[in-house]
Amino acid sequence: MSAIAFETIERENGELPALKPMSAIAGRLSVIIGADYLRKSKGGREILMTGLSDVINTNSVIFGTGNVGTNALEVLVGFNTHITILDINENRLEQLKEKYKDRITVLKSTDENLEQAFINADLVIGAASIPGASTPKLIKRKYYKNMHKGSVIVDVAIDQGGSTEVSRPTSHDDPTYIVDDIIHYCVPNIPGDVPLTSTYSLNKGIFPYVLMLANNGIERAIELSYALKKEVNVGKGKIVNKQ
Repeated sequence: MSAIAFETIERENGELPALKPMSAIAGRLSVIIGADYLRKSKGGREILMTGLSDVINTNSVIFGTGNVGTNALEVLVGFNTHITILDINENRLEQLKEKYKDRITVLKSTDENLEQAFINADLVIGAASIPGASTPKLIKRKYYKNMHKGSVIVDVAIDQGGSTEVSRPTSHDDPTYIVDDIIHYCVPNIPGDVPLTSTYSLNKGIFPYVLMLANNGIERAIELSYALKKEVNVGKGKIVNKQ
């Protein structure tokens, strides 16, 4: 018996084809969720996240320039909002600045810049992650004093432990809690709220590997594919990957 963990299939460039579409959905949906909870009826700051053509009255912050963060950014740049994005990868920040020009502010992720980014923040998206490790608690509770009452933190990184010092998993049925007048949305598996889109995207990501296995058998497929070979967990009845 052999077994492959499809969610950790990894291409030579480090891309995870099964997880990439889920991260994209989570990033895009995080903006929609945050915008929703900023409304008065949801206990938020009573503002329109998108602004108007002649009104920019919101400030958005994204932590992380990975797949989640860049997909959140793609949605936010269509809004009339001030956008700040932070990461430790300065090359990636330069690439985003070149692409979006004056639509965004980029900052290297340091304690000083993190605290500065929270001043008057309305929506914060926690999208920083370290593959195979817990997410660092970059968002300190002391930063909340600089935010508006009724602002929202969408912690997409809750799957890896969360980005804030007060993060705890919630559920789709009871998705938020409030700390220091800040709304926290900490639902693991955000894409689970749009299962039809998620299923289509996931199937598209893993179909080439399913087809390879069906046409060649598992042993030959492993020989042909770096991605499949790297993520074999059980080979011929023995555990070969203990991570």
